[in-house]
Amino acid sequence: TGLARVLPELMAAMERYSAGGDPDVFLEAYFTALGSAHPGFGGWLITILLGLASLMISTGLILFYIETVRTRKGGFGNLLDGLTKLPRVIGYNIMVFIFTLGWMMLPYLAMLALTFISIAMNSLALLYVGMFVCWAAMIVILVLLEIRYSQGMYFLLTRPEVGILDCITLSKQIMKPRKGEYFVLMLSFLGWSIGLYLMNLVLSMFGYLGVLLSLPL
Repeated sequence: TGLARVLPELMAAMERYSAGGDPDVFLEAYFTALGSAHPGFGGWLITILLGLASLMISTGLILFYIETVRTRKGGFGNLLDGLTKLPRVIGYNIMVFIFTLGWMMLPYLAMLALTFISIAMNSLALLYVGMFVCWAAMIVILVLLEIRYSQGMYFLLTRPEVGILDCITLSKQIMKPRKGEYFVLMLSFLGWSIGLYLMNLVLSMFGYLGVLLSLPL
């Protein structure tokens, strides 16, 4: 919802800048648009609670996979088993987020630099090309990081004696020679992912109720 508000405002700011040539107009509109995208306290609280519920369910789903493979006794109750492991899972996700954020800063800083250069050169073409290249780089980095950290949760949930950082390291080691194989596996679920994304997109139109309804998906 915030992104839907920001993009039209940014495009309008670029049009005003192109007409007047004043970079201060664009920068003021840019930061104003970003500020307006942030939800209030209630919005943040609901988002956090829904995020925790989603994290618990996704953790329980992994436990279901593990129990199904190991004992053939995986069941619906496994979805709630993630609650007891939530603190450790939260710690793991925080560390993965920090590492991901560090990698993502590279294309983001490049995009920011290209934005200021395009403003200085009064070139919308350079801005669009730069944004496309940087967004493409972000997608590639996210896919590689998804593969890199894909097995960390399995180590985290099955080997409680192993630390969080060690789980991340083990995942990196085991996936280093298997990036291509895992990428092909990810592509095999592309149809499901697109279908679920479209269903979630429709549900998101109903606000937080839609987000809650999308959790089972």
